[in-house]
Amino acid sequence: INASAHSSGEKIIEKDEINNGDFIYLRNRHASETITIMLSAAATGEIDLAAGQWAFFPTANTVDVLAFVKDGSVPSPAPVLEIGVFSTT
Repeated sequence: INASAHSSGEKIIEKDEINNGDFIYLRNRHASETITIMLSAAATGEIDLAAGQWAFFPTANTVDVLAFVKDGSVPSPAPVLEIGVFSTT
């Protein structure tokens, strides 16, 4: 995951790659860094994944999923985000 400004996170899942109702699994594999997840269509709200935390949630095919490190610097080693998309069809 690259260090990035709040509004321009790295696109990790494009809306064209998922179907409406698919489930997304994300896990922060870094030992100490927090990774922030944002849905492109969301006006507010983020998911902060602390080291080792994971999230599993349904999504619509109208949003891209973005990830970034808030502090603006990439730690060494760089954060690794485990990603899974589970289809409901």
